[in-house]
Amino acid sequence: MRLFTIYQSVDNGKEILASIKGGDPDDDDSVQIRVPFSTTSLAGYVALSQKPLVIRNVKDSQELTDIHPRLQFDSSFSEAKGWKVKSQIVIPIKDEILLGVMQLINFEGDRDFTKTDLKHAMMVSQMLAKQFRSSLQSTQGPYDYLVQKGKISSVELEDVQNKVSLYGGSVSRVLMDEYNIEADLIGQSLELYYRVPYMKYDPELELPTDLLENIGESYLRSNLWLPVAGNKEEAVILIDDPSDYQRIMEIQGVVNARNYI
Repeated sequence: MRLFTIYQSVDNGKEILASIKGGDPDDDDSVQIRVPFSTTSLAGYVALSQKPLVIRNVKDSQELTDIHPRLQFDSSFSEAKGWKVKSQIVIPIKDEILLGVMQLINFEGDRDFTKTDLKHAMMVSQMLAKQFRSSLQSTQGPYDYLVQKGKISSVELEDVQNKVSLYGGSVSRVLMDEYNIEADLIGQSLELYYRVPYMKYDPELELPTDLLENIGESYLRSNLWLPVAGNKEEAVILIDDPSDYQRIMEIQGVVNARNYI
């Protein structure tokens, strides 16, 4: 491995911040790069999909488009550094939520990365996830902040979650209706856990008609997500569970925007 890049998710929920080291053993400097959640870059795609990638040749456009039609490798930074990048492993750093992305890079003439390399990289990413979670001092569950604030006990919260699991419904709705917990406080708890902004109900919100074109209302209701702003260049999506990468990738296929918030 010649280079590695560690990205950490940013609290705005739309990008990851990279600290790049390597290439020159005598150079201790690092360069910071912000990468949006997107299907148009390797790190952005992994942040969006939360699935690992092993790329044999980043300059092989067919290999990239086989993964996603918009996926590409931006060589401008590596070429400016004089790095002849070839193969990469790009993996999410996550526990239940995305905390960052790790990118391992080999140059032309180096061996290609293997499945064994991927396995080892995944082990490292799991250790990084624990460190990131500890350093962020974030909550361990979507509603833990409410327990910390004394709004509900951990036993009561578990009872609510079990009830919803058995009979359906929404944990947040039960907390509001049966425990009189304010919606904004629940939103703050969700924001602390998922590390993306909470959006409260706004009856005057005007939805982006171009993003809603050909998407049925019944589909959106059953899948619990909604485009609330933006355009085909950058779409803002409201979703009940920002850690559900399968739905996030489904959203990408339906909305087909370049970047997502």
